[in-house]
Amino acid sequence: TQMGGEGTPWIGQSPFSKEEHIFANLGDGTYKHSGLLAIRASIDASINITYKILYNDAVAMTGGQEIGTNWDVEGITKQLKAEGVKRISILSENPSKHKHLTSKGIVSIHRDNIILAQEELKKVKGVTAIIFDQTCAAEKRRRRKRGILEDPLKRIFINPEVCEGCGDCSLQSNCVSIEPMETEYGRKRKINQSNCNKDYSCLKGFCPSFISAEVIPNEVHLRTDFETPTTPMQLEKDVFNIMLTGIGGTGVLTVSALLGMAAHIEGKTSTTLDLTGLAQKGGAVWSHIKIFSKDKTPLSHKISPASTDLLLACDPVVAIKEEIQETFSKNKTHAVVNTSVAPVADFIKNRDLPLMEQETISLIKELTHNLAEPIPATIIAEKFSGDAIGSNLVMLGAAFQAGLIPLKCESIEASILLNKTGADKNIYCFNLGRSFVFNSKQAIFSDFIKQKSSESIEKIFSDRAKKLFNYHKKYGSTFVELFDEAKEKLSNEIDNEIILKNLVKELYRIFAIKDEYEVARMHLTQSREIIKQYGKNYSNLNFYLSPPLLSFIKDKKTLRPKKYKIPSYFALPIFFALNFLKFTRGTPFDLFRFSKDRKRDIAHKDIFVKSLSKIYKQPAGSRLQLVEQLIHKSQKVKGFGEIREEAFKEFINDPVIKAS
Repeated sequence: TQMGGEGTPWIGQSPFSKEEHIFANLGDGTYKHSGLLAIRASIDASINITYKILYNDAVAMTGGQEIGTNWDVEGITKQLKAEGVKRISILSENPSKHKHLTSKGIVSIHRDNIILAQEELKKVKGVTAIIFDQTCAAEKRRRRKRGILEDPLKRIFINPEVCEGCGDCSLQSNCVSIEPMETEYGRKRKINQSNCNKDYSCLKGFCPSFISAEVIPNEVHLRTDFETPTTPMQLEKDVFNIMLTGIGGTGVLTVSALLGMAAHIEGKTSTTLDLTGLAQKGGAVWSHIKIFSKDKTPLSHKISPASTDLLLACDPVVAIKEEIQETFSKNKTHAVVNTSVAPVADFIKNRDLPLMEQETISLIKELTHNLAEPIPATIIAEKFSGDAIGSNLVMLGAAFQAGLIPLKCESIEASILLNKTGADKNIYCFNLGRSFVFNSKQAIFSDFIKQKSSESIEKIFSDRAKKLFNYHKKYGSTFVELFDEAKEKLSNEIDNEIILKNLVKELYRIFAIKDEYEVARMHLTQSREIIKQYGKNYSNLNFYLSPPLLSFIKDKKTLRPKKYKIPSYFALPIFFALNFLKFTRGTPFDLFRFSKDRKRDIAHKDIFVKSLSKIYKQPAGSRLQLVEQLIHKSQKVKGFGEIREEAFKEFINDPVIKAS
């Protein structure tokens, strides 16, 4: 339909449909523009429809402008009531905020109850409405940054040791701030504190790895022991085209504006054409930037095909969009690429989605004349400035030092100072990027920018065996025997090294079960890390757990065992006790040996080992492929509680496992 016509086709369709009710989505901006007329028409037609109105306090379609004055949830509620809407459910993070509006036909409930609210309103004859009160995520961050909105001290952390990488936290929260964390023990999850909206819905994930604390961020000591770079030769060109790509809400358009202002300071003409999509946080954003010499007049804001001089890829995934690729030229385009690739939105639904960092960067290299400088900008910004938001300024500095920005350093720094907000830190990040390009091998960068080296099978085995003997001596001995057997049975197989490495890792994972004793040990370690990192600047340390003894108590919303927020003064003594009692693991004195979870984990281990034994009886030449399949199927059994239970059922019912 046209803007403001949402739901109106149902007026004509409903008499001829077996469906008795539908939902229609409406934004607050569209509602104010003309959407109310659609609701009014629906009321006049006496159709059964529920309008779901998102009050996000911003015109998200065009960049986050204010909707207007005297416009809030109360105004919408009263207007809908006056129009004759039968029932209204106001959903928000804090239902008490709208308690004064409740009356006959109007309720204020928590946003987690949206499914329940929808089911109830489906049964009501006539027009009903849900008002979902949730400020736009990008706007929240902007307001907190400017001091307009209070920034909560509470932060959520994921203990990477406990995390299984099951992805349930992403599914429950639908949040792009939960990012993959690649470790030697597989893919885990971490929360990007730089762009976290402090929504806390990730806590709904059924996992014991979550920790919260109220944190006063430590004042970052800005290191200045990096080399001062020499000024590169001034680039002169009649028209210089810069394609800037990145992620919405991270300051990409700020860099575009800074370059435009820097050109103005030098007396040069410039144009910027910003493409922001729907202004979604985490969405693709790119900008066509043209800088002209003093005697040139711009004819077009858009960069023509095969005309880009510099690709400034703050996010390389956006850079390989088809409409951006067509502006590249194999003969003239130089690329400066951020090697810290952020996950795409599909990662929320697909926990094992490959990030394709190397493939993405290789494609850019193939499409451009020269990959001038790959730089881990996000890591550099986060490490030295304390916030990943400075990564785009690091990228700008790198491009400048590579001699690919036709502006003076003084002009760019003056432009940053005019912006005022975080000017000193932005100049610092700009100079970090310059210094990295000037000499990436200097000591300040060597601590965290290391070449990945392939570990030998022996080293991986030695590390896992040592840890497993500490976990349980009997398991350690069995692990050693299984490794020796695997080497013998697969020794004649071609290209067996990678499979052997993966087999060692998977054997360790299923033997070192994350039971109550192990999770307690891991949390003791992580709590020490938080205390070490924040010192006296933290308080209210809490753990979010579902104790097995209370698993019969279900959460009314999720129907899963209920999770409890357990304060550290209560949790830590229990962790110490459990860690001390780990010697009882697998003995008659083991408190948890009869639990459903422990029985399942032991069954998983036994099935895997028996399947291996059967595979070894197969003819030589076919074993390697069968072992690889077994590992792949077993790796999917991850998570905790019902999540792991469902994955385990799929594992044992898989034809490959049944056959082996």
